[in-house]
Formats: sequence, C-alpha cells, structure tokens
Amino acid sequence: MVSKKCRSQDIGDVVEFISRNEGARNALLELSVDFFDYERYPVTVWQRYMCSNLDEAAWEERLRELKEFDRQHHHCNVSTKGSPLGRWVKEQRASFKKLQDGKSSSPMTPDRIAALNEIGFSWNVFEPAWEERLRELKEFERQHHHCSVP
Repeated sequence: MVSKKCRSQDIGDVVEFISRNEGARNALLELSVDFFDYERYPVTVWQRYMCSNLDEAAWEERLRELKEFDRQHHHCNVSTKGSPLGRWVKEQRASFKKLQDGKSSSPMTPDRIAALNEIGFSWNVFEPAWEERLRELKEFERQHHHCSVP
C-alpha cells in the first residue's frame, strides 16, 4: 500500500523523482496500483503522461551519455554488444528508419533528429566506415596516381 502522502503528491514531482532515478521504468511498474488516483485522473491519462515524460527523460539521459562517448571517442558509433548505450543508438537508427518509411509508430521527432544531428550522429551504421575507406582511397590515389589498391 502506498502512503497518502505519495498518493496526493503532484504528478510532476512523481515524474521528476522517477525520471531522476535509475530503473525508473521498473520502479514505476512495481508500484502498487493504489498509487494511481483513479478519481482524479483516469489510469490512461496517468500512464500516458508518466510514460511520455519518463521516455523523454530517459532519452535525454542517453543523449547525454552519447555526447560523453563522442567527447571521449570522437564518434557516435557505440558497439551494441553488451552496451545499453549501443542498443539505444541502434534503436534511434531504427526509429529514424520507421519515420522515413512513414510509420506513425516511430518515437523519433524532429527535435530528437536535430539533437542527434548536432553531435554528428550517423544515421547509417555503415556510413562512417564507408567515409573512412573513401578517405583512405583518396589518399592512396594522391600518393600513387591510381586507385588499383593491391
């Protein structure tokens, strides 16, 4: 049972509290159904409001992590093997593709696209490797005056 203090707490405070704590989504799911004030807010309103704010807070936190990764490694291509940040990066590319394909279920927004573009995010996982190989080929051609790489 959740205390009356928690029940009467403003939804903004709840969202802020949960979004600032790791495992926020799991913590929210584990709370008693009594947490929701059915009389003041229908569950669907609570769920939509809280989930959208938690999603946004979680997205912003991952973006901060990606910026830090970029600062340290000078690129945004995080390995997906055993890396929550890498899985998030992969999800962003998939969401962007859904948006390009006209699927309304994509959580990608113009603001998110702009934020990722601002840090030099590559929407195609193969693009950075392609660009690097092209740069190497141009350098080879400059030195050897041909592109027939042995």
